[in-house]
Amino acid sequence: EQFDPAASTSRWKVMSSDGISRVVLPELMAVARQEAPRMRFTVHPGDPRRLSEYLRDGEFDLALAFVRTPPSELRQMTLYPQRLVCIACQDHPDIQGSLSLKQFTESDHARWGAPPVVHATMEVIVDEVLEELGQSRRVALLLSSLTLLPGVVAKSNLLAVVPEHLALQSQETLPLQVLPLPFRVPAVHVSMTWHERMHNDPGHKWLRGKLRDIGQALSARAH
Repeated sequence: EQFDPAASTSRWKVMSSDGISRVVLPELMAVARQEAPRMRFTVHPGDPRRLSEYLRDGEFDLALAFVRTPPSELRQMTLYPQRLVCIACQDHPDIQGSLSLKQFTESDHARWGAPPVVHATMEVIVDEVLEELGQSRRVALLLSSLTLLPGVVAKSNLLAVVPEHLALQSQETLPLQVLPLPFRVPAVHVSMTWHERMHNDPGHKWLRGKLRDIGQALSARAH
């Protein structure tokens, strides 16, 4: 079946956190403006724990997310690599250029995961690793938006754990240090996930192809 993106009036529902959306959506909308100006998109975070149900029931057509254990009935491909880093303000009185576990655990933190966010998987992973080490974070500020963290950290002595893409992007306009975490934490690669029933849909294939191109460009820029 021939698919003409320029004539398509498809409406796509995409599950994506604000952090992933900040990285991917500007690129996707630039492509849509040029190639598919009549397409329409709705993007919001949903609950990653209900991923299988969302895609099965058509509440979302596609998910852009870090998925710890992808359900077997879904199709998935890695969109771009992602690791977690710590950010601190440029003129932090105690932290300059490196970060120890003691400094990490004795500092106050801003953390993503306040309502209406139901489950911030990357933050859960960090807390699980710290718990295994017999440590924990001192959370002074809990936020519902991941993308608010860099601005808050730049103006305070709070630390925050964020994806590297967001940290480096924010560092271009904010006085921030981007520091390796002082403990090993699993990578949180961003994947594109969809249900089998959408696999051969021509419009969906076009959308996945464009996102794959965006992911490849992001991968090439990754550190």
